[in-house]
Amino acid sequence: MVSHPEQLSDEEKQSILIRCLKLAIEGATYEYTTMYPEFAAQARQDRDSGAEAEFAEQSSESKEHAGQFRTAAKNFGRLTPIEQHHAETYCVALKALQGKDTAGQADQPIPGKWICKVCSMIYEPTEGDQDSTIAAGTPFKAIPDDWQCPICGDLKAELKAA
Repeated sequence: MVSHPEQLSDEEKQSILIRCLKLAIEGATYEYTTMYPEFAAQARQDRDSGAEAEFAEQSSESKEHAGQFRTAAKNFGRLTPIEQHHAETYCVALKALQGKDTAGQADQPIPGKWICKVCSMIYEPTEGDQDSTIAAGTPFKAIPDDWQCPICGDLKAELKAA
């Protein structure tokens, strides 16, 4: 338990979220690999087909939940560069409002980086997108047009140069 959550740094908050998701994955995985199959086996032994069917369904749902938790944990890891980008953008706007700088789009985009217009996910060519079999080092222009943002699912057309 955290005594003063308002005093946690962003990194500490993210670490806690990741730990919670890992625990959820462990729990759901235990349910579909061990707990429900054992319950179903006992129901079969007791000749309770209704209970056996229910435990089989619960096992399937737990497997689905574990996959969703894994996806969420992976996506939390992608949030750091997004929030860094937001913070940098807000700093530019604040300086402009204070008359210390001007705001606007850069004259030239950052070479190679692309950002989703919907969720702000940043595609980093040096990392690629392993989940979509886009190899590290793949320039954005070489990604197939039907590629989808791994966070929001929008198509490649929704991304723009960062």
